[in-house]
Amino acid sequence: MTITGNAHRTNTRYAANTMANKSDVTPAERETLRARLRAGDWLRVGDVAKVLGIGRTKAHTLMTKGVIGYKLEAGGKYRQANPADVLKMLSESETEYRTTSAMDTASPQGPSDL
Repeated sequence: MTITGNAHRTNTRYAANTMANKSDVTPAERETLRARLRAGDWLRVGDVAKVLGIGRTKAHTLMTKGVIGYKLEAGGKYRQANPADVLKMLSESETEYRTTSAMDTASPQGPSDL
């Protein structure tokens, strides 16, 4: 059996691009991006992915679904994310949630005698 063409090769460029944003971001770079957001800069998809700690595809999907507003750069090729929406997502991702259990809301006297 002979494999012709590039059918046997994996798409290494795709694999490299999907993981690069999640693990190759230094804390200093992430803080620089956050400072740009606070200053009102509109970030490209890759920068949004870096600051949120998600993949580029997920960042693009969030823009497509309207979770993050965007505008197109001159020429209409590249998206730029609304900084207010990205900051909102960033603050939501850093919020700590706690639920109260039934034990926390029970009467301090213990069970009542029937």
